[in-house]
Amino acid sequence: MTISEAIKETGLTKRAIRFYEEEGLINPAANPENGYRNFSSKDIDRLIKISLLRQLGLSIDNIKELINSPDSIIGVLTSHLDKIDKTIKTLEKSKDLINEIIADNNIKNSNDFMTKLKSLRDHFEYEDKTKSGYVKRQLLKIFPGSFGKMLILHFSPFLNDPIDSKDKEKAWGEIVSFLDKSEPFKYPDEFGKNLDCIPEDTLLEIAKEQNKEIQAIINYTPQELEEYKTKIIDSIRSLNQNKEFIENRQKTWQTNLDLKNSLLSEGYYDRFVRNLRIISSDYDKYQEILNKLNADLGLYYDETGNIQIPQDIL
Repeated sequence: MTISEAIKETGLTKRAIRFYEEEGLINPAANPENGYRNFSSKDIDRLIKISLLRQLGLSIDNIKELINSPDSIIGVLTSHLDKIDKTIKTLEKSKDLINEIIADNNIKNSNDFMTKLKSLRDHFEYEDKTKSGYVKRQLLKIFPGSFGKMLILHFSPFLNDPIDSKDKEKAWGEIVSFLDKSEPFKYPDEFGKNLDCIPEDTLLEIAKEQNKEIQAIINYTPQELEEYKTKIIDSIRSLNQNKEFIENRQKTWQTNLDLKNSLLSEGYYDRFVRNLRIISSDYDKYQEILNKLNADLGLYYDETGNIQIPQDIL
């Protein structure tokens, strides 16, 4: 069948199918008459398995190891079933705790009542850690105001993974400690007011759109990444000729530079970036792509905040 028929049959996008093909997960035969790919029923079955495993949160490397072994796939499903059972038990415990508090309407013993409320709060906290977007929700609670919103605006696409392992738990604790102990950064009044005016619902909607862009970048095929490099260069050339854009960028340049220097002095790369890469597989992959782009393109900021293109790329 054609790629259009494969898209309809599997529910995957053309980009996803091409990506899995370039990763060597499928190998559809080429039609000798027109050179178009011809997807067999085996290819379709394989794509459905791949999409299932992706839904369960497995990486491409993991899928490569599992895809040819039905027993391994059963093992993954068994593990996921265990997670579902744990979720059910967690919800049942939440229900029991709430019913206990509601039934015990004698709150004369304030200490006992507060102990139960604290237990319920801690239980909700533990339960929330295993859900997608926990870090994003917590940052807004832990750091209310402009600082928390600034973190969401900058890092929202990478704050979706749950805290579901000891390594992630430790990394999350170090991130919170780093952010909490960092010297307070004074934003320009206009910048702070603008952030304060953004409702949390709107902020999360902005985060959704950012996430779509980041997901596109980290799932680029090698060819698409080369095309993206060209777009970056073309965009910089265009923006560097836009007087209004240059003026606005230069207004925020010093603020961004001051913020960056402030974070660097506190150990930003060792304590924040390194730990966020542990928590977020997307951030880890994004950093690898950024490092490659920086190495290939060699872009840099001049002393006024304008992005410059090396002469050998011009």
